[in-house]
Amino acid sequence: MVIRNPFDSLTVKKIEEIIEPYLSEIKEKSVAKYVPDWEEKVSEESLLSLMDYEVPKGRSTNLSRVSVDKPAKEIKKLMKELFPDLDVYCSGTFFYPNSGYMGWHTNQDMPTDRLYITYSSEQGKSFFRYYKDGKVFTDYDDKGLTVRRFTATGTKPYFWHCVGSSCDRVSIGFQLSKIETKPFLPMATYAIVKDEIVTNVVEWNGDLSIWSPPEGTIAVLAEKFVGIGDSYINHTFTSTNIVGLGYDQEWIDVRATRNQLLAETDWWASSDLTMSKARKEYRQALRDLPSTVSSPEEVTWPIKPT
Repeated sequence: MVIRNPFDSLTVKKIEEIIEPYLSEIKEKSVAKYVPDWEEKVSEESLLSLMDYEVPKGRSTNLSRVSVDKPAKEIKKLMKELFPDLDVYCSGTFFYPNSGYMGWHTNQDMPTDRLYITYSSEQGKSFFRYYKDGKVFTDYDDKGLTVRRFTATGTKPYFWHCVGSSCDRVSIGFQLSKIETKPFLPMATYAIVKDEIVTNVVEWNGDLSIWSPPEGTIAVLAEKFVGIGDSYINHTFTSTNIVGLGYDQEWIDVRATRNQLLAETDWWASSDLTMSKARKEYRQALRDLPSTVSSPEEVTWPIKPT
């Protein structure tokens, strides 16, 4: 089902005020050209030639994905206010010229609710076309703003749809999905044990999706006094060092610094962020310390990425 113009007049006005100052810039950045046979790409005949494939194919296009971030970010902020219980992801800003189109497709590879905010230069010269219950429907854009919301399904019957335009048309797309929440797991001290000997002490929250103990070891919840070299036998830690004196104090200081650096970057692992490769490698290098060196003097602290 396609929901057309689901927003009230005040919201529509806010969106128009955000997007209108950038229309010229978006058009200027477009590299899409005139395509004489564009209407064939979005015809019913074209759809019928694609529907028999087990895995949907298609999506030939004549449009430009334009990098103009500010209006998309401002509209995304507004969408988050309107849909506080959903995760809002902006799929991009697109410009369709005269003869612009996006061919028939289903988005079955990324099933979710879709919201498209479009701005057309002329009345009834661009459209959203879709297939439902054996019929093809063509929904023409208004001059100015038109908003549509629909669901792309991951299983049959897929939601086949396409776009065509014989005027200037700007589209900003959003995906709306349920927010996946993770239980909050507080950080704690874990001893990494191999062959009944503590080989490392780490600050961890037990979340295996963030980090897992090295192969051949186990992670055991431990008190702060447990250190590298201690034994772990019959579920009991036994200290082999005199804590707080000389050489042992140096190891304690290394672990304290390591734990502090990890704590400072715990927010990188927040459920609403995607951690970069550089950040993952930095945190992994910290977790590996001090088991990767034989003395405190050999410790080289990894460089924190931006």
